Amino acid sequence: MSSVSELDLTGIVWPVCLLEFKRALLSLDSEGELEILTQDPDVVEHIKMIIERSEDMSLSKQTEGDTVRLSIFKRMTGIRHGN
Repeated sequence: MSSVSELDLTGIVWPVCLLEFKRALLSLDSEGELEILTQDPDVVEHIKMIIERSEDMSLSKQTEGDTVRLSIFKRMTGIRHGN
């Protein structure tokens, strides 16, 4: 069963917001979901870039007024080899 975690980065300054994002991402269970709230377009772009480079995660984006909700889905994949 997948779990959903939420991380509110609204008002969190750069680069602390990305450090918080990384911490939350590392604690994400396999087949879990992380929802992130932010109002900073730079944070959105950096998170999108990180997730797009990942083989086992996908991203959806929803705008709610001034706030952007990013939903990151971690999928269970086969065993990865290498670093």
